[in-house]
Amino acid sequence: QAAALGISHAVRLPGFRPDISTALESADLFVLASRFEGVPNVLLESLAAGCPFVVVEHPGGTREVVERLDEQRRITASLDRWR
Repeated sequence: QAAALGISHAVRLPGFRPDISTALESADLFVLASRFEGVPNVLLESLAAGCPFVVVEHPGGTREVVERLDEQRRITASLDRWR
């Protein structure tokens, strides 16, 4: 899909990594594009690593986490504008 969108030069899909905190510490941005997250553990891990983030608006606990951080500006309705 990255190739079809013309963004493969900017996307890495490394698969499973046991050292996720190391990867998140060096990432430019963490994007949570899930359609539903009850408890967004991966978002919490990115926060713990100090990684900048953006989340797509969806049902679940993500909005609560973002609101408690007072970071509502990091919620987006769609990722289309970044194509």
